[in-house]
Amino acid sequence: SNLVPIPASVIDKRGNAVMNLKLEDFELHVDGEPRPLTELSRSETSVRLAMLFDNSGSLDASREFEKQAAIRFFRKVMRSKDEAAIYSIETDSYLAQALTSDVVRLEHTIAMFGKPEGGTSLFDAIVTASSYLKPYSGRRVLVIVSDGIETTSRHTDFDFVVQRVLGDDCQVHVVQTGLY
Repeated sequence: SNLVPIPASVIDKRGNAVMNLKLEDFELHVDGEPRPLTELSRSETSVRLAMLFDNSGSLDASREFEKQAAIRFFRKVMRSKDEAAIYSIETDSYLAQALTSDVVRLEHTIAMFGKPEGGTSLFDAIVTASSYLKPYSGRRVLVIVSDGIETTSRHTDFDFVVQRVLGDDCQVHVVQTGLY
């Protein structure tokens, strides 16, 4: 049999963690069909997070809002045992800040991004970031802040990108900033 871990965070309306939940408090549906849950465990696993921040030319309109939202995100979610890295999504996407637990350094990296321009190598950034996180323990998470337009990646096959992320055991969260 295969045991598939499904990380979950449960919060109340005020954003506070809900504790002491039992297995019976959860339901799992796969393709609309109920599936059995066999085990529930609580852990304070550290998080290794890579934020992929779109710096391409298509993002000019809401730029300051996106920067401030990213800074607030780091202030709100980072715990002392967590680490985050920042990738800049451009024509040639790159690691702008290596993994660190220093929130001020992460904020500074976001604040220093200049005027957005060029293409969007989103798929390349996703593949590179998931590979970067793979050797680290704890939960591996990609947070993509982008309008979703892919224009210049060398990796152009979406299914390949998804398989790489799954193979590297990364969770993906998307903050879509445009209409695409």
